[in-house]
Amino acid sequence: MRMESLQRRFWRWFDRRHPPRADAVVLSRRRLYILPSGYGYVFGLMLCVLFLWSINYNSSMGFVLTFWLAAMALNVMWRTHANLLGLRVAPAGADPVFAGQQAGFRCILDNPGHGVRYGIALHAEGSAVAYADVPAQGSAVLVLALPARRRGWL
Repeated sequence: MRMESLQRRFWRWFDRRHPPRADAVVLSRRRLYILPSGYGYVFGLMLCVLFLWSINYNSSMGFVLTFWLAAMALNVMWRTHANLLGLRVAPAGADPVFAGQQAGFRCILDNPGHGVRYGIALHAEGSAVAYADVPAQGSAVLVLALPARRRGWL
Protein backbone atom coordinates (compact mmCIF):
# COMPACT_ATOMS: atom_id res chain seq x y z
CA MET A 1 0.00 0.00 0.00
CA ARG A 2 1.30 3.41 -0.90
CA MET A 3 1.74 6.14 1.68
CA GLU A 4 -0.63 8.49 -0.17
CA SER A 5 -3.46 6.01 -0.01
CA LEU A 6 -2.91 5.55 3.74
CA GLN A 7 -3.02 9.30 4.28
CA ARG A 8 -6.13 9.60 2.11
CA ARG A 9 -7.82 6.83 4.06
CA PHE A 10 -6.91 8.52 7.35
CA TRP A 11 -8.32 11.86 6.24
CA ARG A 12 -11.55 10.21 5.00
CA TRP A 13 -11.90 8.52 8.40
CA PHE A 14 -11.11 11.80 10.18
CA ASP A 15 -13.70 13.72 8.14
CA ARG A 16 -16.35 11.13 9.00
CA ARG A 17 -15.48 11.25 12.70
CA HIS A 18 -15.09 15.04 12.92
CA PRO A 19 -17.16 16.76 10.22
CA PRO A 20 -16.22 20.36 9.35
CA ARG A 21 -17.73 22.98 11.65
CA ALA A 22 -18.24 26.71 11.29
CA ASP A 23 -18.07 27.43 15.01
CA ALA A 24 -15.25 27.14 17.55
CA VAL A 25 -13.57 23.81 18.28
CA VAL A 26 -11.97 22.87 21.57
CA LEU A 27 -9.04 20.51 21.12
CA SER A 28 -9.87 17.59 23.39
CA ARG A 29 -8.24 14.20 23.71
CA ARG A 30 -10.56 12.82 21.04
CA ARG A 31 -9.52 15.49 18.56
CA LEU A 32 -5.73 15.35 18.89
CA TYR A 33 -3.79 12.96 16.67
CA ILE A 34 -0.02 12.93 16.52
CA LEU A 35 0.97 11.47 13.17
CA PRO A 36 4.51 11.00 11.90
CA SER A 37 5.77 13.03 8.98
CA GLY A 38 8.30 11.74 6.50
CA TYR A 39 11.04 12.63 8.96
CA GLY A 40 9.20 10.72 11.67
CA TYR A 41 9.11 7.58 9.54
CA VAL A 42 12.83 7.91 8.81
CA PHE A 43 13.49 8.40 12.54
CA GLY A 44 11.48 5.25 13.36
CA LEU A 45 13.36 3.28 10.72
CA MET A 46 16.66 4.59 12.12
CA LEU A 47 15.64 3.44 15.62
CA CYS A 48 14.81 -0.04 14.29
CA VAL A 49 18.16 -0.30 12.48
CA LEU A 50 20.01 0.97 15.55
CA PHE A 51 18.21 -1.55 17.75
CA LEU A 52 19.03 -4.43 15.38
CA TRP A 53 22.65 -3.27 15.21
CA SER A 54 22.81 -3.21 19.02
CA ILE A 55 21.41 -6.74 19.24
CA ASN A 56 23.74 -8.06 16.55
CA TYR A 57 26.92 -6.58 18.02
CA ASN A 58 25.80 -6.83 21.66
CA SER A 59 26.53 -3.14 22.15
CA SER A 60 25.39 -1.74 25.48
CA MET A 61 26.00 1.84 24.37
CA GLY A 62 23.94 1.16 21.24
CA PHE A 63 21.04 0.04 23.45
CA VAL A 64 21.44 3.13 25.61
CA LEU A 65 21.39 5.40 22.55
CA THR A 66 18.41 3.58 21.01
CA PHE A 67 16.25 3.69 24.12
CA TRP A 68 17.31 7.24 24.94
CA LEU A 69 16.27 8.43 21.46
CA ALA A 70 12.98 6.52 21.69
CA ALA A 71 12.29 8.04 25.13
CA MET A 72 13.03 11.51 23.74
CA ALA A 73 10.58 10.96 20.86
CA LEU A 74 7.85 9.79 23.24
CA ASN A 75 8.49 12.74 25.55
CA VAL A 76 8.24 15.18 22.64
CA MET A 77 4.91 13.64 21.58
CA TRP A 78 3.61 13.85 25.14
CA ARG A 79 4.65 17.50 25.50
CA THR A 80 3.12 18.36 22.11
CA HIS A 81 -0.15 16.77 23.16
CA ALA A 82 -0.11 18.70 26.46
CA ASN A 83 0.65 21.95 24.61
CA LEU A 84 -2.41 21.59 22.36
CA LEU A 85 -4.86 20.07 24.84
CA GLY A 86 -7.72 22.42 25.76
CA LEU A 87 -6.87 25.05 23.15
CA ARG A 88 -9.96 26.66 21.55
CA VAL A 89 -9.74 27.38 17.82
CA ALA A 90 -12.36 29.70 16.33
CA PRO A 91 -12.68 31.11 12.81
CA ALA A 92 -12.53 34.89 12.62
CA GLY A 93 -13.43 35.47 8.98
CA ALA A 94 -11.53 36.66 5.96
CA ASP A 95 -11.34 39.77 3.84
CA PRO A 96 -12.70 39.63 0.27
CA VAL A 97 -10.04 39.26 -2.41
CA PHE A 98 -9.90 38.86 -6.17
CA ALA A 99 -8.91 35.65 -7.95
CA GLY A 100 -5.12 35.37 -8.04
CA GLN A 101 -4.56 37.26 -4.78
CA GLN A 102 -3.73 35.89 -1.34
CA ALA A 103 -6.78 35.27 0.85
CA GLY A 104 -6.06 35.71 4.54
CA PHE A 105 -8.14 33.46 6.80
CA ARG A 106 -7.98 34.49 10.45
CA CYS A 107 -8.24 32.02 13.33
CA ILE A 108 -8.46 32.96 16.99
CA LEU A 109 -6.65 30.71 19.43
CA ASP A 110 -7.96 30.98 23.00
CA ASN A 111 -5.98 29.55 25.89
CA PRO A 112 -8.09 28.96 29.02
CA GLY A 113 -5.14 27.40 30.85
CA HIS A 114 -2.62 28.92 33.23
CA GLY A 115 0.43 28.17 31.08
CA VAL A 116 1.71 29.78 27.90
CA ARG A 117 1.29 27.70 24.73
CA TYR A 118 4.49 28.06 22.72
CA GLY A 119 4.97 27.49 19.00
CA ILE A 120 1.41 26.81 17.87
CA ALA A 121 1.44 26.42 14.09
CA LEU A 122 -1.39 26.57 11.56
CA HIS A 123 -0.88 25.16 8.10
CA ALA A 124 -2.98 24.21 5.09
CA GLU A 125 -1.94 22.68 1.80
CA GLY A 126 -0.54 25.39 -0.45
CA SER A 127 0.02 27.95 2.31
CA ALA A 128 2.87 29.14 4.43
CA VAL A 129 2.98 28.05 8.06
CA ALA A 130 1.71 30.64 10.57
CA TYR A 131 3.14 30.51 14.12
CA ALA A 132 1.99 32.09 17.37
CA ASP A 133 2.62 31.89 21.10
CA VAL A 134 -0.67 31.99 23.01
CA PRO A 135 -0.37 33.69 26.42
CA ALA A 136 -1.86 32.18 29.57
CA GLN A 137 -5.60 32.88 29.77
CA GLY A 138 -5.30 34.96 26.61
CA SER A 139 -5.72 34.64 22.90
CA ALA A 140 -3.77 35.06 19.68
CA VAL A 141 -4.81 35.56 16.08
CA LEU A 142 -3.21 33.55 13.29
CA VAL A 143 -3.63 34.48 9.63
CA LEU A 144 -3.45 31.64 7.14
CA ALA A 145 -2.64 32.98 3.66
CA LEU A 146 -3.96 30.84 0.82
CA PRO A 147 -3.91 31.70 -2.90
CA ALA A 148 -7.38 32.39 -4.30
CA ARG A 149 -7.09 30.46 -7.52
CA ARG A 150 -10.73 30.87 -8.56
CA ARG A 151 -13.68 33.14 -7.96
CA GLY A 152 -16.34 32.44 -5.36
CA TRP A 153 -16.30 31.03 -1.83
CA LEU A 154 -13.12 29.37 -0.66
